[in-house]
Amino acid sequence: MAARWVTGAVSALAAALLLAACGGGGGVRTPATPVAEATIRAIRTIRFDRSTLTVAANQDVRITFVNEDTGVPHNFAIYRDSGFREKLQGTEIGEPPYQATLTVRLAPGTY
Repeated sequence: MAARWVTGAVSALAAALLLAACGGGGGVRTPATPVAEATIRAIRTIRFDRSTLTVAANQDVRITFVNEDTGVPHNFAIYRDSGFREKLQGTEIGEPPYQATLTVRLAPGTY
């Protein structure tokens, strides 16, 4: 089973994961199969370079966050709920050039 990363509005899809940084939006580039390693970039106009990311459930997944939004501090965080009340893991806020890596293990579900 897979978990799915989503930024911006909460997806109605099962197994979705909500990306939380300083904004969202960007083209959908969902891989056909779950990945164990991925890079998420904060790009100009306060958004991510992708809106979804399918990752393997119940396995370690390495996510590298890169802030490329010149002059704007950003972070990356994973929340259990769409209301951003229960933060599971996240990076520090960093000014570009900033890069941080998280390793997460998520059960199937919506994050």
